Amino acid sequence: MTPDRNAASPPGIPKGVRVLGIGTDIVHIPDLAQQIGTVGSRFAEPGVVFTARELRRAESRATQKGDRLADHLAAVWAIKEAALKAWVAALEAKGTPLPLPVDGVVWSEIVVSHTPSGVPSVHLTGTMANALTTTVPVADPRWHVSASHDGEYALAFAVLGYAE
Repeated sequence: MTPDRNAASPPGIPKGVRVLGIGTDIVHIPDLAQQIGTVGSRFAEPGVVFTARELRRAESRATQKGDRLADHLAAVWAIKEAALKAWVAALEAKGTPLPLPVDGVVWSEIVVSHTPSGVPSVHLTGTMANALTTTVPVADPRWHVSASHDGEYALAFAVLGYAE
């Protein structure tokens, strides 16, 4: 049976969501923990990779759950990497390069936040938001992300799309 594209969507569900790009990332938590503890590492400097809010939330979650700070920061880092990969996939699908060199990515402008129930989301600020607007000219780009961590690994998936 073929779905009826003209059928009404259930309440709260957009009629159609167009996927532009998909990304995934996996992080080895012990490696990230070592980098966080290394003076001069970009991961050790607040505001370079992680925002102050991301750091506070990770510290709070680690305290609440009795586990390592790196567990939570690895999930945030995986989300940021997966989101960038989804963006790059969207650009490559239309033959457009990323508008900045990979070493020019401002990681703290790829912001991960969470709903009160813990569902992660991504939004971009500053130069990263401007670059997204320039390269993905849709009215309302949306990020859909999910992350988890267990043992020595954190994993994230990201989808960049928009509502039709």
